[in-house]
Amino acid sequence: MSSRTTAAIRQASRKAGISSCFARLHVRNPLFEEVQASFQVRFFPGYDEGFYLQLLNQELIAFLSPWAFDQTSEIDFGGQVYKSALINFVEERPYVDYVLDFQLRLLAQGGPQPDQEVVRTSKQVSILVSAPQHNISAIPQQTAREQQEDYRCEPSKTETRKP
Repeated sequence: MSSRTTAAIRQASRKAGISSCFARLHVRNPLFEEVQASFQVRFFPGYDEGFYLQLLNQELIAFLSPWAFDQTSEIDFGGQVYKSALINFVEERPYVDYVLDFQLRLLAQGGPQPDQEVVRTSKQVSILVSAPQHNISAIPQQTAREQQEDYRCEPSKTETRKP
């Protein structure tokens, strides 16, 4: 918020009787703490990796910061994000086959934090928001020849062949 907006909020609170000589109202901007996911994803055959990597990133941003895209969504101060909820969200995308090496981090001022099962805000005045870019890499599709090779059985050493 701009300083003009915060001043207007202070003035409106005085007129509404929210402030008094017994209570002092402080108006300030929240702290935004970014959450970033890093993982590998395999798309179902026939889905363009470039397009769906971008789409998945956009959908993750909207999932982590719904209030930025939907005015009816409320902002959650002092919130938390569970890694399992994000994995489930990604795996439910109709174009995702599976996910590997999923990591969830809070991007703090001192640099990224280690992988966490639950990311929580560091302060009650903070809001968790999505990082603008998640680290998503596509697992390449196997060629038809590679798939056939995966399913071939080697003859066992005890098996004998007749001439």
